[in-house]
Amino acid sequence: MTSSTQASPLGVGAQSGADPEALLALGAAPTAEADGGALLLEWTEARRAAGPVWRDEKGHFHVFRHADVTAVVADPATFSSDTITRPSGGIVSPPPGTLLLMDPPRHRQMRRLVTQAFSARR
Repeated sequence: MTSSTQASPLGVGAQSGADPEALLALGAAPTAEADGGALLLEWTEARRAAGPVWRDEKGHFHVFRHADVTAVVADPATFSSDTITRPSGGIVSPPPGTLLLMDPPRHRQMRRLVTQAFSARR
């Protein structure tokens, strides 16, 4: 078993109940490697308590409540994954085949092709 007193970026134990203001001051989400995700979980809870939507320093929006995530995922026309084409007004396009920046139904079609190509044949 590992100790729960490993140091975190806040200088507190991994399961210490860190000050939410200090967690929010971290800005971006902390990594999970150092403490198995305990600080990341606390950070996520602090973000959720601070408000359901957060805009990071790069201008990306993040939602933290299940109902909000479900609504965002179900409505790609409003909440697009394409962070290149839409903001540029269609002038710039993402590199071809970039699944992370595709919206349904194109994402689903491409993912199906990739899955078939990399799945083990029986």
